[in-house]
Amino acid sequence: MRFRADELPGYKIAWLLWPDDDNWHDGELNFPEAWLDAGETIYGFAHEIGPDPHVNAFTADTGQTLREWHTAVIEWRPDSVTFSLDGVPYRTTDPVAVPQVPMYWSMQTETQPTPPSPDVSGTVYVDYVRAWAYTPAP
Repeated sequence: MRFRADELPGYKIAWLLWPDDDNWHDGELNFPEAWLDAGETIYGFAHEIGPDPHVNAFTADTGQTLREWHTAVIEWRPDSVTFSLDGVPYRTTDPVAVPQVPMYWSMQTETQPTPPSPDVSGTVYVDYVRAWAYTPAP
């Protein structure tokens, strides 16, 4: 996907892959995820598969803000997860971070628990999104 966002205090994005069976214990891949406050950076998270999905089994801090255009990729394979931002990869092969169930893509753009000020306004821009299915090599 290619995207950028204005500074919007009180809002965040969490664009993620979520288990088709709606069971959080089967994993969750969030990338990109970022608060839209000033100076906040883009992260990637793979929630731990198993008893405590509140734990992040893998975290990537890109050091980049949402104010510029970026291209983000989640490459999910049976043995690894790679988050790439503008061609820079962040990869894990930790089994508790790599989902093994079908997932669907959700592009959550949301508020923080405390509602933002009513005078906050701006735009989250999405130039394009694309998705492919994994096909193992012959």
